[in-house]
Amino acid sequence: MSTLRTNIFANYAGQAWAVLMSVAFVPLYIRLLGIEAFGLIGFLLSLQALSQLFDFGIGGLVNRELAQRAHNANQYQATRDLVRTLELLVWPLSFLIGIAIWLASSLIANSWLHPQHLSQAETATAVSIMGLSVAAIWPASFYANGLSGLEQQARLNRINGAFATLRGLGVLPLLYWVSPTINTFLWWYAAVGVCQSLTFATVLWRCLPRGDRASAFNATELRNARRFAGGLFAITAFSLGLNQLDRLLLRDRWLRQAAFLLPENPSAEELQLGLAFVKKSNWNEYARVLLNSNEFEWVN
Repeated sequence: MSTLRTNIFANYAGQAWAVLMSVAFVPLYIRLLGIEAFGLIGFLLSLQALSQLFDFGIGGLVNRELAQRAHNANQYQATRDLVRTLELLVWPLSFLIGIAIWLASSLIANSWLHPQHLSQAETATAVSIMGLSVAAIWPASFYANGLSGLEQQARLNRINGAFATLRGLGVLPLLYWVSPTINTFLWWYAAVGVCQSLTFATVLWRCLPRGDRASAFNATELRNARRFAGGLFAITAFSLGLNQLDRLLLRDRWLRQAAFLLPENPSAEELQLGLAFVKKSNWNEYARVLLNSNEFEWVN
């Protein structure tokens, strides 16, 4: 099988598995956590998506540059220097994103989320842990873009699939036998995120071509890339504005919560698959909102 066919197949298989893992355990999560706490998971995913705005085009840049340089022996050392340079920006940025969410946790809980069954203190604590969770998994996107640029889609999707399974299935024993709370879920999400980011980092560096010296920070690489990265940043900002702000600006708490439960840009197949699980388990409250999510009306 050609590299192109392998990569296409790996991408489709990886996406299908990720969708399955995202909906397969929804009924169990709702039963163990409650619908309001489960809605906070959707809020976490929206925060994670919005945090990509602060990527500033770095992910797309490393994807393009590695794809162009990977087969040029004269560029091997420059390639490693580029990855090291961008890597030294990515980790501090992830730390700052986590700190920003943590600092805003009380404001978010008290002035925006308005929990009904959870206390404001519990919600603020959950949002604080979300900051750690987002920061933990945020660098993984950078390394995943690098692996994609090196045409390592098969390896990339195997790792993604493994961590999607670990994230979705691995938390269930903790919820059943340790503590069925949103904080338990979020701490597990953060732990898996750290492991995923470090795994991607290790794999990317092993896949990079060898250089003639240790990789080092190179400011010239940043100056040369600023126009391309700036264009990607503008595109990302526009895309996130279309995909996420509608969820965040909904005034009604239940509709906002329902919007958080939907995947980003859901296809008809994803919605049908998700609803099949929901209906099968008689989660009527959840199903009624999702069935008319586009019109934002209740189903009688």
